[in-house]
Amino acid sequence: GTYTVRLTVGGKVLTALLTIKIDPRVHATPADLQSLFAAQVKLAAMVSKSAAASLEVHSAREQLEMLMKSAEPTIKEEIENLDEELAGVLAGRVKAGGGESEPGLDDLAGESAALYEQVGMADAAPTTAQLKAIEHASEEVSEALKRWDKSRSLSMPALNRQLEGAHLPAINLEQKPQSMPDSGDED
Repeated sequence: GTYTVRLTVGGKVLTALLTIKIDPRVHATPADLQSLFAAQVKLAAMVSKSAAASLEVHSAREQLEMLMKSAEPTIKEEIENLDEELAGVLAGRVKAGGGESEPGLDDLAGESAALYEQVGMADAAPTTAQLKAIEHASEEVSEALKRWDKSRSLSMPALNRQLEGAHLPAINLEQKPQSMPDSGDED
């Protein structure tokens, strides 16, 4: 497309027309590039959501670990239960009855980032295999985020009420974790 570029320096304004064209070495059609863009936008959202959720879960688990040191025995069991639940959200778990395992947020953030990088390596529409992988990863991220939302909206508020009753600090998801694993996208 054609754009007008404006530069203002020392009160003087200069304008010029600028035409942006596709690299002549790229033989992708506009439809191919639109498909690539749509895939990258979807993957970027998956990376962002799964990484943000992973940070919150890591933060919560660190805070639970600290609370275990000072909590009374009556509340320690509830802290351990939530910690175990959150460990499953992060690392995944095997479904009851021997079904397919549920991947964890840490692995999904890394998988989504790897797919994003792979899809962006070529100025072409994503392959059928890449589109299938994106759709599968999207479903897995959605399921993992649902598990986290359930913990965050049900289990965590229940424990926070108990912690406040015991005059202990509530879990604060805005607190940044002190350490993170080497997987996923922590940025």
